[in-house]
Amino acid sequence: MIIQLLPVPPPAPADHGTANSIDHGVAISVDNEAAADHLPEPEPEMEAVRLADYDQEKLDWSEPEPEAALLADSLTMIIQLLPAWAPPPPAIPVDHVFIHRLPAPPPPPAIPVDLEAEPEPEAALLTMKQPRITILNPNPSPNRRQLDLLVDYDQENLDWAVKMICFCLPPAVAIAVQFLKTDESHELPLAFHFLSLAIILSFNFLFLSKFIPTKFPEIAKLLERAGLFLAVLAIYIAITIPLRSNGLLGRKTRTKLYSVGCFQSRAFSDSKIIIDSNDTVLPVLIVGAGPVGLVLSILLTKLGIKCSVLEKNKAFSKHPQAHFINNRSMEVFRKLDGLAEEIERSQPPVELWRKFIYCTSLTGSILGSVDQMQPQDLEKVVSPVSVAHFSQYKLVGLLLKQLEKLNFNVCSSEDSESLHKDFLKGKKVLMGHECVSINATDQCMNVTASFLKEGKHMERNIRCNILIGTDGAGSTVRKLAGIDLRGEQDLQKLVSVHFLSRDLGDYLLNERPGMLFFIFNTEVIGVLVAHDLKQGEFVLQLPFFPPQQNLEDFSPEICKKLIIKLVGRELSNVDVIDVKPWVMHAEVAEKYVCCDSRIILAGDAAHRFPPAGGFGMNTGIQDAHNLAWKIASVLKGLAPSSILHTFETERKQIAIFNTALSVQNFKAAMAVPSALGLDPTVANSVHQIMNKAVGPILPSVIQRAVLDGLFKVGRAQLSESLLNESNPLGSSRLAKLRHIFEEGKSLQLQFPAEDLGFRYVKGALVPDSDCEVGALEAPTGRRRDYVPSADPGSKLPHMNVRVLSTSSSGEIISTLDLVSGDKIEFLLIIAPLEASYDLSRAAFKVADDFKVSIRVCVMWPAGTIKEVHIRSKAALAPWENYIDVMEVKRSSNSLSWWSICQMTDKGAILVRPDDHIAWRVKSGVIENPDLEMKRVFSTVLGSTAGQC
Repeated sequence: MIIQLLPVPPPAPADHGTANSIDHGVAISVDNEAAADHLPEPEPEMEAVRLADYDQEKLDWSEPEPEAALLADSLTMIIQLLPAWAPPPPAIPVDHVFIHRLPAPPPPPAIPVDLEAEPEPEAALLTMKQPRITILNPNPSPNRRQLDLLVDYDQENLDWAVKMICFCLPPAVAIAVQFLKTDESHELPLAFHFLSLAIILSFNFLFLSKFIPTKFPEIAKLLERAGLFLAVLAIYIAITIPLRSNGLLGRKTRTKLYSVGCFQSRAFSDSKIIIDSNDTVLPVLIVGAGPVGLVLSILLTKLGIKCSVLEKNKAFSKHPQAHFINNRSMEVFRKLDGLAEEIERSQPPVELWRKFIYCTSLTGSILGSVDQMQPQDLEKVVSPVSVAHFSQYKLVGLLLKQLEKLNFNVCSSEDSESLHKDFLKGKKVLMGHECVSINATDQCMNVTASFLKEGKHMERNIRCNILIGTDGAGSTVRKLAGIDLRGEQDLQKLVSVHFLSRDLGDYLLNERPGMLFFIFNTEVIGVLVAHDLKQGEFVLQLPFFPPQQNLEDFSPEICKKLIIKLVGRELSNVDVIDVKPWVMHAEVAEKYVCCDSRIILAGDAAHRFPPAGGFGMNTGIQDAHNLAWKIASVLKGLAPSSILHTFETERKQIAIFNTALSVQNFKAAMAVPSALGLDPTVANSVHQIMNKAVGPILPSVIQRAVLDGLFKVGRAQLSESLLNESNPLGSSRLAKLRHIFEEGKSLQLQFPAEDLGFRYVKGALVPDSDCEVGALEAPTGRRRDYVPSADPGSKLPHMNVRVLSTSSSGEIISTLDLVSGDKIEFLLIIAPLEASYDLSRAAFKVADDFKVSIRVCVMWPAGTIKEVHIRSKAALAPWENYIDVMEVKRSSNSLSWWSICQMTDKGAILVRPDDHIAWRVKSGVIENPDLEMKRVFSTVLGSTAGQC
């Protein structure tokens, strides 16, 4: 088919005061024998059929607009379909179609115009002849008139063609774009997209069939049948999807199998995990070898549970990332064979990192500084350890040493196939292996790991009883399990620049030691984290605004220039190690436990916080401590799988609380730039408007120039001529800054009340009968001191005690050391009273019935003589798992143990293996100790509890 427009004859010159009428015409010629390059002239006497009311203006577009291209394509398609739409008798075969203009007739004579008279419309307008379509046939026949009347096409048909394109093309394009996105993110299986495509196109075809002109019933019927076929196909896909792969949807992309969606529920008669003692099933598989996964593997191994770890990266990252370890995490590390002590020895001296400094440059004016350490923080009164400043990658190195002591091996993907059998025996960290598929069966979890070996993609299948996802904020396990996150996304986008500079480290070490440096000047704004001043190791956090900015804008050379601008002088050495973009979120997973308690999330896989306050890694480490003893209890047959649901009940509420606290602290950090006239919310709003409203219109180069210009105008407020005491505006802003610092309304590092004082309200515990269970107190965003408590769900308070019995007599330990870290053992703390001894004997008996270990600690007041332990021996015989300790007071004004716990010495406290209080009695008056202890252990271990 050939469609050609012949040139339009030039119009005749117009005289002043005259109106000329130019007759333009269009003809479509169909010739069976004409050559492709030949355009026959139409015969004057030939009859023509008008095809469409279309004026010359739309055909004379100098540059085709999108609408013009759409209409032209529609017209071409219609002409192609003309033979198929012809009524009987059949149309003569057509070989060529030409569109040409009819010759313009000579202009009519000029008509005089009276300028003062009201012109008639017919005289003032150009008269246009209708375009004409001529069907040429060199061999005319008697049916020529019938052929001429083949079709009478009007504007209605053209509107229908446009409607068809508008309804069909956008959904198809949208689905194609979604396919491309899915191919990168692997978030949904391919079957879901086929289902979506079938439903959308089915609706379009059925809807469109109702608007086809009645003169084309065949086309309407064809579209209707196509729509019905697609509807049936959609129903078939929807029915068959849940039946594939035992209810798990998979998508095969290259060599990786991705499974997404909810797992089918499999009901077990006893609601227990089926423990397969076969050597081909690994008891616990941990995905993710970050701090949380490694701590969990250490704790499980110490409790006698076989486990192995998968890590998708081929090597451990050297990017510092998290660096603040709070009190509670350090207390957990005390149970890992001296890990806390090693961290304290290896970290920089506290004098080098206790301050946050706000300045115009590292060598420029100081706007303010905040000392984050108070005297009591270093006295170890409420905890046996202090907080620490220690980079995450260094912590990972120490954790790996701990695993080596437990006979763990770190293996690469290039190791031999014999590794698979050894891996199932536990004590392996497998590098370069990514979890890509999860399949639940009635017996175990089937996990597929993808890895590269000799440049080829390969897969390894692993069977396990319990799968734990500790694979970070972008958790693959969470996505495969179909668990969503709830909260705020994209609070801020940043670029993290890891670099070394001995020159800068030496300068700050001597002149301005600190942990965080908030730098505001007219050239650049950033936050510098000093991980180690002695080694000159830093991480620079810079605001990032994609897509106007991209990672290429932060090349090593550009980053060096930005660092110099932030420092305020040249540096003799700057070595940029790594540059990583990251996004700040505040979200918590909807579920921590799923698939009959066989898939569990912990750490950043379960919650994503802003880094303000350092709650991310610390909350994850405490997740691991809470989870380890519960998994061990299930796999050892001491508790049903329902106890694993208490992990979600207890830890999720803490994550939600810490999320809110982190967001409040992040907003407090933004108070300083806001006081300087640089409200971050304004910058984010401008960026959003740029992306949503202006982005689709302006070229990227212009967008970037506009954004840079706006930010330069904002940073101009930081000039020394404006930001000084002699300038009224600058003086006002500096006064506001001082008020923020003095009132503690800026970014805070420590939250002792939330660090040590968090409490589980519900879970594996027995609440006080006289205490109404309520929600946690809302976070204030301010530092609050920790007040020890023995309420059920609280952490056991710390107090130094002297051992009076056993071979360690005379040794001073913490009450936290009374809880074993190597076995599942409860601790019962009592006073040396006869009623308390009766309770202890009942606890020993019931613990034997439940096949769990319990240790009794007899707390003697300060000043007690050593021989008193003989009394405990006589009272608790024949049981020997007890210890006598004596209070060690720091001063004469120090509180006794029972006063610290806000109880009397007639009470008793039952402590879980994770240092949290499971139950207490304040008065010590229990009518039936045996019955009470049975109730307590049944509730804590979940023997009578349903799923939470």
